Amino acid sequence: MTKKIFIAFFFIATFTCSYAQSRLEQLFDDGWKFHKGDIKGAEKSSFKDLKWRTIDLPHDWSIEALPNQKPDEVVGPFDKSSIGTTATAYTIGGTSWYRKTFTLDSNANYTNTIINFDGVYMNSEVWINGKKVGVHPYGYSAFHYDITKFLKPAGEKNVIAVKVRNEGKNSRWYSGSGIYRHVHLIRTQPIHIAHNGVYVTTENIIDDMDVIKRLQNHNIKPSVQRIAIMSYLMEHRTHPSVDEIYTALAPSIPTLSKTTVYNTLKLLSEQGAAQTLTIDERNTCYDAETSPHAHFLCKQCGKIYDLEHNANIKQVEDMDMDGHDVQEIHYYYKGICKNCLESEQLTKITNN
Repeated sequence: MTKKIFIAFFFIATFTCSYAQSRLEQLFDDGWKFHKGDIKGAEKSSFKDLKWRTIDLPHDWSIEALPNQKPDEVVGPFDKSSIGTTATAYTIGGTSWYRKTFTLDSNANYTNTIINFDGVYMNSEVWINGKKVGVHPYGYSAFHYDITKFLKPAGEKNVIAVKVRNEGKNSRWYSGSGIYRHVHLIRTQPIHIAHNGVYVTTENIIDDMDVIKRLQNHNIKPSVQRIAIMSYLMEHRTHPSVDEIYTALAPSIPTLSKTTVYNTLKLLSEQGAAQTLTIDERNTCYDAETSPHAHFLCKQCGKIYDLEHNANIKQVEDMDMDGHDVQEIHYYYKGICKNCLESEQLTKITNN
């Protein structure tokens, strides 16, 4: 167990180190120029923004006090005549611009550049050096662009311009306006993991209602423990034992006992909701797949494989059993699995 934990930790540490070395990520929040209102030509790199206000992100112009304050009409950022009314908490949206001038140093190892916005509300358009990069017609989700081809050579000035439009009733309550979350500039090596390319997924997700229906179809009254055990069997087609199932479920079900797991599996097998496998003399295993099929036990690694139910087995099932009532049929095969055989072959080649 300790060895497995060490190997897992070593893999994670190695992967994290390699991932970090393949990219440079910097916070891109400081020194932006901001202009409230629409303005022609602001996307051009030659546009003069010296008179614009300098801000740091995150920024929300809808919470800034409005000009021409009037009691009971315009108070702070709230305007009674706001076209969004209650949908935007009587704040003012509109169209505004953000610009930022930056340079990149020369680094042959990091040739690709990505700009990542954690959140812009809403309907944003992005330009780099006067060339349109993309449009993001939403306000709550993060988005990014590969801007490598739009950038000037190292040491030369680049200009990014972002137009943001927040108009009309587009929210149930206050949403804010502008680049209201962080921005990151990410530089990567030519060979790298795609942006947001690492994630965790579950291949098989079993809905609780499917599990409950299966239990009820086999005249088994559903309970928290029975649903969890049946669900585990259906999701993990690895022919687990009582110990494996208990170890996996106990942390999330503190009241679960090993006896409960055993009794539940026995009930599932008796009612036909699962199969009990005795192919391994050392461990009794269980299978959620109850349709006719065979099992193969590798005597070297101990793994149990499912094999297809072929025509020959079907012929045996149809045989006259001299009046006996056959309730269960098990087909077991034992030998060396293909993975172990390949490993042995590779070892022989390496040694020779």
